[in-house]
Amino acid sequence: MRFRRIWACLAVCVLLGMLSVAVADEATWQCPVCAKTCSASYSFCPYCGAARETVRTCANCGFQTTDAQYTYCPQCGEALTPAVQKASYVTGRAQQDLATRSGPSTSFTDMGVFRVKGEDIRIYSVAYDNNKVAWLQCEVSYGGMLRRVYTGLKRFDASTVDLDQVREEGDIADARIATVAEDATLRDGPGTLYSKSKQSMVSDQVAVICVEDGWVQVQFIQDETPWRAWVKESDITYTSDR
Repeated sequence: MRFRRIWACLAVCVLLGMLSVAVADEATWQCPVCAKTCSASYSFCPYCGAARETVRTCANCGFQTTDAQYTYCPQCGEALTPAVQKASYVTGRAQQDLATRSGPSTSFTDMGVFRVKGEDIRIYSVAYDNNKVAWLQCEVSYGGMLRRVYTGLKRFDASTVDLDQVREEGDIADARIATVAEDATLRDGPGTLYSKSKQSMVSDQVAVICVEDGWVQVQFIQDETPWRAWVKESDITYTSDR
């Protein structure tokens, strides 16, 4: 009788273990880029930085898609859910010091390495380079002034960043073109609390990335290197409606 109870307890423990493994397996997703298994609580892959594909579902007919171009169900016309309201910024914990660029790829100007490992950093947008690598526009402090810089997504603790709440930048090919006034001051962010850019602009033609609180983020080429900086909206004149 005693051995039967022991074996019964062991059987229950094995069964519970199998159930817990099954639950754990369900609470994961496979990265579409590196194919590694990630926790369901992560909105991006901690191994390669790829964003998790968001499944949007039609509440009427059950149609599902990961294609962000669909706002309405192509089968019945109902709005797809979830419709996520993007925050102006989110915070994420840096799991290493941030090597940064002025824009979302290694082709942009090097902005230096910031010693912020373990700190909570404001994140304003996400953009993808030609290799589909995700870059975050985030805010750091240096010399008593603020800076907006770009760094790789995988430099952040995946459990602290809700990527679904981060604004995704548009394609540069769709950007509007503008000219910048000769006396305009370039800054590293949208306001006078941000440092002045160390780069002067030779060409006055720029691509407009976004507008924020009366300031415009622009992209231009200087010495065959792409740069991003910010200028007052009153200092630009749009030359195209693209």
